[in-house]
Amino acid sequence: NYSAYSKGGRGTVYDNVRVMRRPNTRRLVATNSDGIHMKNVGKGLKILNSSFETVMDDSIALQTFNSLVVKVLSDNEIVIAKRSPKIPMHLEAGQTLSFYLRADLKYLGAAKVKESALYKEEGLAAKAKKIKKFCWNPKKFYRVLLDQSLELAVGDVVIDDVPAAYDFVIENNFIYSGWARGLLFTGTKGVVRGNTTDSTGRINIGPQLLSWGIGSFAKDILIENNRLVN
Repeated sequence: NYSAYSKGGRGTVYDNVRVMRRPNTRRLVATNSDGIHMKNVGKGLKILNSSFETVMDDSIALQTFNSLVVKVLSDNEIVIAKRSPKIPMHLEAGQTLSFYLRADLKYLGAAKVKESALYKEEGLAAKAKKIKKFCWNPKKFYRVLLDQSLELAVGDVVIDDVPAAYDFVIENNFIYSGWARGLLFTGTKGVVRGNTTDSTGRINIGPQLLSWGIGSFAKDILIENNRLVN
């Protein structure tokens, strides 16, 4: 029974992993969460030649977190909330942030960070928690000064320009009877090839588009020669 939650690192490789029920067991599932779940893994991740049987959540999940605008201080100064205190949000000076309307993902524009700092305000966490589609309770807030003016509002989505993964490969994996998603991923310049999903409960192969209100856009992904069974 193998389940990985990791921030990964450059060139992380999973090869010949088996997430399966014990032989001769009466258990209905191999694990009640994800098989392999990774966030912000950088360059060169490979998940190869592995098998996942009766996983109750995602068999393979490659994600990151976005943020939300929780307060507008001026036309170029906002407060944002990270969705997870464990996952970095890239807010260094010079970093580009893109903004989207949460309702329909309409692109609102982009700007560079001039400066950022932790922001504290009594009662803000309770207000932010009520924002629709905020899947996790906000833990940290940042005041961010942008290099240009944008028309932004509370609840708008914020995405930095650092992909969750790039130059990654998910190849020749077998997923059987998963209860949720077989392959769920975001990132840039990835290859998803030669995988088989059999009797998946929900999504077979899902290039992530703000799934569950988290993550960023998958782009420049080659998906080829995969088999979707039953």
